[in-house]
Amino acid sequence: MTGGKWGVFWDLNSGDAESTFMPAEGMTISPDGKWLGRFGRPNLASMNKKVEPIPNSNMTAVAFSPDSKQIYCGTAKGEIGGWNVGDKTHFFEVAMTKEIITITADDQKRLFVAANNNEVSCWKLGRKDAEFLLTYTQHQAPVKLINISPDGKYALTVADENVRKEFSRTEGVLDLHIWEIDSQKKMYSTKIGRHPSAFAISDDWRWMLIGESDNQIYLWDLAAGKEIVRYQGHLDYVSSLAFSPSNNFALSGSRDFWVIQWGLPETLWKQNP
Repeated sequence: MTGGKWGVFWDLNSGDAESTFMPAEGMTISPDGKWLGRFGRPNLASMNKKVEPIPNSNMTAVAFSPDSKQIYCGTAKGEIGGWNVGDKTHFFEVAMTKEIITITADDQKRLFVAANNNEVSCWKLGRKDAEFLLTYTQHQAPVKLINISPDGKYALTVADENVRKEFSRTEGVLDLHIWEIDSQKKMYSTKIGRHPSAFAISDDWRWMLIGESDNQIYLWDLAAGKEIVRYQGHLDYVSSLAFSPSNNFALSGSRDFWVIQWGLPETLWKQNP
């Protein structure tokens, strides 16, 4: 991908850990497992270990299309751009009014965008622009994660709430919603009492990775509501997490400037042959 104000991506090679020139503030693995899209601050993104500046606007979100042929990037200024992975050509750009927190795309050519206003908007992607379709407004805090069901009918969204307790102590709460996209009707909701620095949910919606300020990563069984595995290895807080498409490994980025690959229990990936 070219430089400029936008992010870039690289070929995903195997390895236990990769030393980087910047902390990985956010990242995602392409559905075909071949590419890693990521960004870091201040104003930096990388491809094949090459660091390129992004002038004027910090990258804040990155996502691949379901067929892994496009990648989308969002910025703190509310800009979203799209590129073709194969020839790295820039094919689309749209400007919004709020900082982009997270984005995801589905196989119906829709782009779901969470901005810094507690809302999730849905856009129909054209060849060079995007048409607004709908907005989901039932969260009370900024949405940090969006996942779309394989049939395209439902969305899973997670907001990170900060609940104020006595003696000025702050306890984090993750507010998880499942809602019907066409009607924006909330079908299910639950709250998880954690205060993560990063989190990710598997595509089958069964597992959740939570990184916290204690530098550790926790694997949760969402249906059972309990911790399964705890991972240790980072020297600073975890800033980004991603499941592999087959759930056999995960990647974590940290403010310690390392990206680490973790093997996940057979329970996860044997269900996804």
